[in-house]
Amino acid sequence: MRHRELSRFLALVVALTTPLVAPLHAQSFSARTATLVWQVDGAESGEPFGDLRDFVLLPNGHVWALDFKDQVIRRFDDAGRSLPTVGRKGSGPGELRNANGLAVAPDGTVWANDPANSRFTIRSGSGAYQRALTVPISGYGYRWGAWFDRSGELVELAIAREAKYRRITQAGAVAGSLEYPACPSGAAPPLVFRAETPGEGATTGSYPFTTGGGVVADRRGHFWCAAARGTRVARLAYGKRDTLARTAIEFPALTVSAAEREETIRQVETRLAKYSTSTFDRSKVPTTRSGIAALFVDLDGRLWVAHTRAESATSSAFTVFDERGAVLFRVTFPARVNSNLPLLARGDDVIVAATDADDVVSLRKYRIR
Repeated sequence: MRHRELSRFLALVVALTTPLVAPLHAQSFSARTATLVWQVDGAESGEPFGDLRDFVLLPNGHVWALDFKDQVIRRFDDAGRSLPTVGRKGSGPGELRNANGLAVAPDGTVWANDPANSRFTIRSGSGAYQRALTVPISGYGYRWGAWFDRSGELVELAIAREAKYRRITQAGAVAGSLEYPACPSGAAPPLVFRAETPGEGATTGSYPFTTGGGVVADRRGHFWCAAARGTRVARLAYGKRDTLARTAIEFPALTVSAAEREETIRQVETRLAKYSTSTFDRSKVPTTRSGIAALFVDLDGRLWVAHTRAESATSSAFTVFDERGAVLFRVTFPARVNSNLPLLARGDDVIVAATDADDVVSLRKYRIR
């Protein structure tokens, strides 16, 4: 549900006149290499990750990873060594029932979102249970993705009809909201189809190759955003549509091969065959895809733009920008980085979730040289 809501509101477009810039392939980059420091897959603290849903980096360098399947938080020190897990399934103090995200508060405490229990569970940086805050739950998405901004308030996407983020004080009170940003890229919105068997069930989805871009907060009062098929990323102030900065380069659309397009269409049509009606139209599937796979802002305020990669690719490339949109460097990781999970970077150290050839998910710490 959350991803559909995000795509819907990314379609709100503000037309701007901007000077032309050279495409990505025409730019010169300061290329950097990523060297693996450590790698963990959860087995160090019991079973391997069943469903890695979120992870956070604490001020002391420790990493906490939320395993959705077991509803436990697996912890690792700054060298990747396993620490005792915290949390378990349940509704008692410190227990989790449907937790889907973590956030680190300015005081170093870690908040776990637990919508099934209608609360946030808060632990100290040492892992000790501190308290729970009962909050009204507006909906449920795949991953929470909340953050604490410079005011010290928690900001989370309200999974509801309104395009808003809601602000929550550290006492648990709803303190207002932020409008979801409209990205000034001028790109066409993603196409959506629906299939249904009356009285039995229905499904909706975006057409293949029509998604991309994203929205990410820099925690300093701004959003970086790119529409679903945009070629540049814009920086906006919370609640305003003025463009404060744009990335200095474009990320042009990539051509989809005829074979890949046909195979993808076949897969969609196979999934929809069980429904009696469908609005899916194969002629609407484009022959290009967005060059922007996802956006991240690291703990130093830098913007990381993930390049779209082929399904068979075994590496992942990122271009990194400062807060003005100027290029800092480009780096390629020798791994398939999961762009649906966080990228956490501070200085030259970067922590990502990656998938190997056997689809085993692990947390990996790299050092950028």
